[in-house]
Amino acid sequence: MKTGSILAPGSGKLGGIVWSRNKGGQYIRLRVVPTNPTSSRQQEVRGILATLSAAWESLTDSQRSAWESWAENNPLTNPLGQQYVRTGHQAYVGINARLMDAAITVIDDPPATPVPAVLTSLTITFVDTDSISVAYAPALTADEALYLWMSTPQEGVADPNFPQSVLVGYSALEAASPVAMELPKSVMCDYTVNFWGGILSAEGQVGVALKDRQKYTCV
Repeated sequence: MKTGSILAPGSGKLGGIVWSRNKGGQYIRLRVVPTNPTSSRQQEVRGILATLSAAWESLTDSQRSAWESWAENNPLTNPLGQQYVRTGHQAYVGINARLMDAAITVIDDPPATPVPAVLTSLTITFVDTDSISVAYAPALTADEALYLWMSTPQEGVADPNFPQSVLVGYSALEAASPVAMELPKSVMCDYTVNFWGGILSAEGQVGVALKDRQKYTCV
């Protein structure tokens, strides 16, 4: 809620009340207590991040310095189109989290190869409400895997964008097309899903995703 002139400009919290400001002026809101995610997927991700944070401490000073330099030379872009630089620790964890999640060996030294190329084609075929077949080109090399994300299934003409997507999974290295995958979200009859797929390198870098939009039509 907005505040009147009785309060001087400021910010902070007292009990369950938070004072803050935005472009509309001073306001007060109730303090929101963060939830503690307990789903199996959330616990799995937490475990990966904890393992990699501990592994960072076992790297040599030279390796940590190399990650710092790599992070400086490989900035990321946020949803607003602005570039930002990670710390060496963030880069190490981010790269290796993908590798651990894809059951690929983690790396102690930063990537030495370029970001993978974009797929030339990506076609999703529904097998049933919970599974799909993923065809793609070109063929993957011995150091490449496929990654795939999906939007929330939508009815009608809604066209969700990538930031609203969830990970479907990864193929094995050098997997032949097509690849079978299980969906993290079931799809109802006549609902449409946006899929984004690309190449994950054995050094944890990802190529730009190619989009395929498909409607699940029940037999």
